[in-house]
Amino acid sequence: MRKSDLLIIVIILNILVYAQSKKSDFNSTTGILSGIIKGKVIDSSTKLPVVYANVSVFNSKDSSVVNGGVTNSKGEFVINGLKPGKYYSNISFIGYKTTIIKNITMNNRNQAVELGILKIVPSSIKLDAVVVSADKEMIVTNLDKQVINVDKDLVSSSGSAIDVMQNIPSIQIDIDGNISLRGNSNVTILIDGKPSGFAGLSANDVLSQIPATSIKSVEVVTNPSSKYDPDGTAGIINIVLKKRTNLGFNGVFNVNAGTGDKYNGTANFNYRTGDLNFFGDVGGRFNKFNRTGLSDRVNTFHSINPYLNQTNTSVNNFNMGNFLLGADYLLDDFNTISGSIQYRKFNSTNTGDVSNYQLDSASTLENYFLNNTNGNRNVQGINYSLDYVRDFEEKDRKLTADIMYLDFAMNSASKTDVNYYLTNGNPSALLPTSINNTSVNGNKLLIIQSDYENPFSQGNLLDVGFKSSIRNMAMDYNYFNYDPTQNIWTNNLQRSNNFAYKEQIHAIYAIYTGKIGDFKYQGGLRGEYASTQSSIANSGITFSKSYYNIYPTVYFAYDFSPLDEFRINYSRRVDRPKPWNLNPFINYSDSLNLSQGNPNLMPQYTNSYEMGYSSFILNVNVYASLFYKQTSGLITRISQLENNGVTLTTYQNIASQKNYGAELVGSGRVFSWWNYNANASYFRTDINDPQYVSGVSSYSYSWTARVNSTWKLDKTLAIQASYTYNSPTVTAQGRSDALYHTDLALKKDFMNGDLSVSLRASDIFNTMKFSGTTYGTGFTLFNEGKRDSRIYYLGISYNLNNYKQKDKAKDIPTEDEMNSD
Repeated sequence: MRKSDLLIIVIILNILVYAQSKKSDFNSTTGILSGIIKGKVIDSSTKLPVVYANVSVFNSKDSSVVNGGVTNSKGEFVINGLKPGKYYSNISFIGYKTTIIKNITMNNRNQAVELGILKIVPSSIKLDAVVVSADKEMIVTNLDKQVINVDKDLVSSSGSAIDVMQNIPSIQIDIDGNISLRGNSNVTILIDGKPSGFAGLSANDVLSQIPATSIKSVEVVTNPSSKYDPDGTAGIINIVLKKRTNLGFNGVFNVNAGTGDKYNGTANFNYRTGDLNFFGDVGGRFNKFNRTGLSDRVNTFHSINPYLNQTNTSVNNFNMGNFLLGADYLLDDFNTISGSIQYRKFNSTNTGDVSNYQLDSASTLENYFLNNTNGNRNVQGINYSLDYVRDFEEKDRKLTADIMYLDFAMNSASKTDVNYYLTNGNPSALLPTSINNTSVNGNKLLIIQSDYENPFSQGNLLDVGFKSSIRNMAMDYNYFNYDPTQNIWTNNLQRSNNFAYKEQIHAIYAIYTGKIGDFKYQGGLRGEYASTQSSIANSGITFSKSYYNIYPTVYFAYDFSPLDEFRINYSRRVDRPKPWNLNPFINYSDSLNLSQGNPNLMPQYTNSYEMGYSSFILNVNVYASLFYKQTSGLITRISQLENNGVTLTTYQNIASQKNYGAELVGSGRVFSWWNYNANASYFRTDINDPQYVSGVSSYSYSWTARVNSTWKLDKTLAIQASYTYNSPTVTAQGRSDALYHTDLALKKDFMNGDLSVSLRASDIFNTMKFSGTTYGTGFTLFNEGKRDSRIYYLGISYNLNNYKQKDKAKDIPTEDEMNSD
């Protein structure tokens, strides 16, 4: 797609939206109306009228009470005397969950709003596939995603987003913080629906910067609609951060301290007066982690020593700071502008030793040498965001526009000293060697997007939009050798590298959602044009690619009853090669285990199918699903042993993969003071790799399970325990072993809940150990690693003024809740 074509589409879209908005504005009134709201309230289970239910009407702008009333003997109500504007209503009665009716608009064309029959739900009855009770459920299943409300999760409250992820259904995390979803590591991580912008960092680095106390919920989208980017063949994990809009000045402050020099603190606040809301977030984290590991390699090449054993120890220090400041401005009842700026900075240092033992066929030590490494990284990034929301008098009609710009930089250095103690069975005469690596990386990302939702009738909606992203990355690596005879460092130009990467992705999409009785459906199509260019300055070599593609999505759902729903969906996904997968530069940081990118890699594509059934059985909300994913052109990590005994790892599109399995999620309440949620995932991975080693199975049966239980001993004291088990999983050239751990937490509230003290113990039995085996031509390699996991935390949280989820006296929702789907 040419840029001019995209521009024409964008202009036409905006002209249509503008014309529709002017049409609505032309019919609006400036006079005083006496509008009414009416409806009927019934019990969702018995279908009988609810008499004397309280109905209150609030102004959406400032949550002030406008009017109210009670239902009559038939459950009916009429509320009048309403002026033009936007409202929301609360319907409440003893023994029932409060129901909130949002987006009520009163205008010249709509002076009488008929809400129809309103079903209110007794406590612990399912509503929209969710068990509704006095507390917000931890796991909520929607049409296209699972929402995990983590603000009640005690076992991760003093940690980071990494700790939160370890308690999310279907997600697994390895020793390096790499995330996989249903056994597939090709997952996209978003923050508030947007990319983090920290390309070049591992998932562990990005998620470790986000305090658990700043996270409102985590959305797991296994089959995203066409509205989302298609990247991530496993799906999307969206981290939704807390943002407050309560009137006045409000704040929440958290400090936590853990054993082994682990400290963090956050302050999240807002100030709202009238049409203006300021919000901000400040946080800091100071962590120290110890790590140990070993690897045993058996070689079948006869020209080299058949055994290589390595042991390693390291100490990592991680310090980060975060600052965010933003504002929302309500221009009127229909237009809101928001802007924010966020600055993140962190640095890490690590020191480590690797002992290398090479043995002959009789297991006699032939060579022994020691690698000592000292490294540091300094990362900083700034994120500018400007958002516009245009609501309309017509319910569910909305226009949004967003611009985001990210500027990220990372500088790192690593120095490795090698000391030789034994060579060919004799004391070594080799002089020590030293290697120094430095890198300067930059990443600039611009995103422009707009979305327009237009309802046609009850339950029917057209959603269209576009998104353009432009990314420029630069990676400058320098490799220096130390000459001990002259006491100087020389730049090794053969191993130094200056790699540049540019990417543009332009997309348009359309989604239609409809409903026929109890049958709901959605169909979407996304068209994309992608262009990439990478170059190596040292050699003048340039690699360019451009391609068009379409990504369809389909959803169907049928309600057999208010408590039972069946759904089935399909989406096409893509996983594009990361810049470091493309860079042909050889990483020499470990002289015996090298790695290299492949600039000829192509994207891998996945067709994803899923069906599920949700029900409410014996006071337990249950969701069961089956899924199947087929990936072609799989980006496969390939390791091979060279004749000199060095292992070289690179990437190729040589395999295909199938992922399929089942998932079961349940939540319920044993007693009023004891609730739980549990989930289990069973998945199988089949890899069709033409280079797979004969005799090694190319499939694996894998499963994960989690149980989370909370006991509320009284209104101020709660205890929570969590157990997680990850079974062995398959890789392209081997498998990883089982991983399991148990966490425990306690929370005590004081001062009417404004002050909370928590105690948390992670991995109380110290069982988190990562291990696995890799098979390749001429070798077998076993790895094992362990890092600090049994940690004890003490945390203190303080709420200032109105910084609570709702005004408990009125049960008034926040602005976020009123605008949520």
